[in-house]
Amino acid sequence: MSVFTVDFGHTLSGGDTGAGGNGLREEKLTREIGNLVVQGLRKEGHTVYPIQLDYANTLVESLNYRVNKIISINPTQSISIHINAATNIEATGVEVWGDNLCKDMCIRISDNISKEFNLANRGFKNGCESLALVGLYGLSNAPALLVECFFISNSNDCSKYNAQKYADCIVSGILNKKINNVVEERKYDMKNLVCYCNAIDKRAAEYLADHLQCPCIDATLPFNYSNVAENIIAVGGDNPRKGENGQVGFTGYTTKYIAGKDRYETAKEVLKFIGKL
Repeated sequence: MSVFTVDFGHTLSGGDTGAGGNGLREEKLTREIGNLVVQGLRKEGHTVYPIQLDYANTLVESLNYRVNKIISINPTQSISIHINAATNIEATGVEVWGDNLCKDMCIRISDNISKEFNLANRGFKNGCESLALVGLYGLSNAPALLVECFFISNSNDCSKYNAQKYADCIVSGILNKKINNVVEERKYDMKNLVCYCNAIDKRAAEYLADHLQCPCIDATLPFNYSNVAENIIAVGGDNPRKGENGQVGFTGYTTKYIAGKDRYETAKEVLKFIGKL
């Protein structure tokens, strides 16, 4: 069995936060997808070390931490999860950066995501887009790749977001084997499920649930989301205390986020989503 590191790109705060767009934040999505990649690889019997840094003063501090952790582990393969962004909101698609040590793996991952999500396949990029990858060259024998899953600046790309499917595509590409979640049609208990974490977002969430004629639940309560709904829609902000003493919030099963800068803007986003504004 192999040893992998899975780097969750960017910090939640400080000097290395990620890109944002269409109600999404890169640093949150990399953790959602990354955690599911870790789970998927472990399920196949591999040893996996997640690389996660939630705060750094500077970009350099963040990258140095990641590079040093990866070098100390010396994995069979290093994987870094990112979401792309561009000033041109029409830019779209998936691409995977790496070197010739893992070129085939990069191509498989890019192909899988492109086919699963019907995204433009920007393919394998031979080089180092990220300093986190640059730092490994000459310092480690471990092949390193970086997945730019989609463009957070493109609303169509964002509308297709599904953390579990992205993770399945990545795991399948890494291991060069079919993963059931990718190749088999899933069966769900219902079409839609709406969830919220804060009381101030409850009304907007319930309004959306009424429109979709589906259940609405409090995501701060423990719940098994596996195969429950094809679309799990999160309304408003996440639980600010998620991770403290077992507290929970929005999960990697979430397929759509609808949120504004406050409860009023969140309500407007819900109205936009259902075509009422």
